[in-house]
Amino acid sequence: MRFFVLTPHNVAVLKNVLIHSFPGIKSGHADEAVAAGIGFGSHAALLAAFKVIGRNRRLVVWVFYDRMDRRLRELGYAPFGASNIAKAFEAAKAPLEQAEDDPFVTMRKWADSVANQN
Repeated sequence: MRFFVLTPHNVAVLKNVLIHSFPGIKSGHADEAVAAGIGFGSHAALLAAFKVIGRNRRLVVWVFYDRMDRRLRELGYAPFGASNIAKAFEAAKAPLEQAEDDPFVTMRKWADSVANQN
């Protein structure tokens, strides 16, 4: 899962996967790590983006597992490793909301299929 539609539900799913896959991560720190992993400087910036995006628009974001790991290290955790974080998300098969009519979701499905062929 490298792309997903940015919704509050999907961010909560990512946070829950992170917390359950790596016990000991505090809730607020998981918020910060997820925000960093999708390109925001902080969880507060992510929340502000939701206000700008609104409910009628969709934004597809790319997940950077190395940024999640880096943010967790900044918060005092031992390195989990980007590849271990990626494996946790892939293994979770988390139910993410999708906007099927959105052309970016079609692009994400295509990109995922190409990435999985390697």
